Amino acid sequence: MVTAPRVTADERKLAQTMDRDKRRVAQLGIAAAGRIGFRAQSAAVRAARAGGHLTDIMHHYARELWQAAPLLASAMAVGHLVGRERSDRIHRGFRQGVALASGAFPGIASVYDPAADFVLRRLEMDDEDLNSITSLYRADALRVLKTTTEGVEQALERAISSGLVGGEHVKGGVALLRDVFDAQGMTPVSSFQLESIFRTQTAIAYGAGRWNAAQDPDIDDIIWGYKYVTVHDDRVREEHRGFDGVTYPKDDQFWTVNWPPCGWACRCNALTITEPREIVHPRAVENEQGEMVTPESAPGFAFNPGMVYRDHLAVAS
Repeated sequence: MVTAPRVTADERKLAQTMDRDKRRVAQLGIAAAGRIGFRAQSAAVRAARAGGHLTDIMHHYARELWQAAPLLASAMAVGHLVGRERSDRIHRGFRQGVALASGAFPGIASVYDPAADFVLRRLEMDDEDLNSITSLYRADALRVLKTTTEGVEQALERAISSGLVGGEHVKGGVALLRDVFDAQGMTPVSSFQLESIFRTQTAIAYGAGRWNAAQDPDIDDIIWGYKYVTVHDDRVREEHRGFDGVTYPKDDQFWTVNWPPCGWACRCNALTITEPREIVHPRAVENEQGEMVTPESAPGFAFNPGMVYRDHLAVAS
């Protein structure tokens, strides 16, 4: 007897398409965020050269870095809308993909405007709807950046004394500062942490948008449940490989704590299912050390973003 695959080729392709949705949205803001990170580093270096102590240096750094909060909130708002639009097309038989504008836009504040305008038109929404969604994410964007700033400060505290630079030590202190910022991935030269922030937060908002779309009565009526699907490459972490193909009804408690993303830079997706299916449970998988790993969401990700960020929007039929 041939056992049916946990995930079909079409389902895998759809999950990979959703991953591209999220990457396109995140990428729009990463370059702009890198420029803000560079300005923040420059402000910190200037404070160090002026003889500032750690508190002064971090004040100047944080003041610049937090300028990225509106950009991150916009990334999440557009991610939310794109997630909604993807679900809207899936359940209404649309075929054309979302072609997000991806060129270089003048200025940081407007970097997401073309993408937002495109998706708003597709969903027949207006700027008021966009503002209501953006407001869902403003506080979260600032919280993430504050946490990041605190991490940079802790790294500096470990690397330097409280009297950072002064006199003949200025040159060495500034070099040390730059090394710490590069190691933290907050500059255009080394931007891995900024990229992770934008990709993760965009994925959270995309997942929230898809969940919200599924709550619309005309869509909710045709949904039986969801299937958890990874992108199925060598970058998928062991814990999430054990989720691949998991299938439960829409009201199962599983989806309240395991709605993707289930960790930093997670690329997984939950696909909607319209007809009753056989329930598929998570399975333990073997990691590189030969140990069996139980699938689970990472700490801080065991929640359903759609239940947290409810948009209460009515999408046109």
